[in-house]
Amino acid sequence: MFRYYLIKPFLMLFGALPLWFHRAAGRLIGFLAHYVAKYRLKVVRKNLAIAFPGRDTKSIERGFYHHFGRLVAENIWLGAAGPKRFRKSGILSISNPEVLKSTWESSAGGIVLLYSHNCNWELFCGFLSNDDEGLTQDNVVSAYRKIKDPVWERIFN
Repeated sequence: MFRYYLIKPFLMLFGALPLWFHRAAGRLIGFLAHYVAKYRLKVVRKNLAIAFPGRDTKSIERGFYHHFGRLVAENIWLGAAGPKRFRKSGILSISNPEVLKSTWESSAGGIVLLYSHNCNWELFCGFLSNDDEGLTQDNVVSAYRKIKDPVWERIFN
């Protein structure tokens, strides 16, 4: 866990920077992951070729890495934001929270919310870190695939 104690302070300091900075950093992270580190480039290209046979997928590939960089940067920001800063940012909103709240209040044993991996799903967990909708970290469980690296698993949790 020595790596945890090296990484966590850096993430907290970096996370304290404003959200606009993280969005700019996300573009840089995406660029570096794509063109310098070539992070999972073979896998990305293989999957795109399967999904879009016979189509030029270069723009989709660039879009993926831009999105990936933004997800990384947003997660770093989220880890340090805290509930008030998170809410104030407007990064996530529920258009009809009264439906969610009334469903929660009228449920006998709980409710299940399913949403796709189309965006930064971790943000929803951050959204629940306060009690505005009656949903809190105490009564919400997120199902996810455990991260293989124990240091990053601890950081994300």
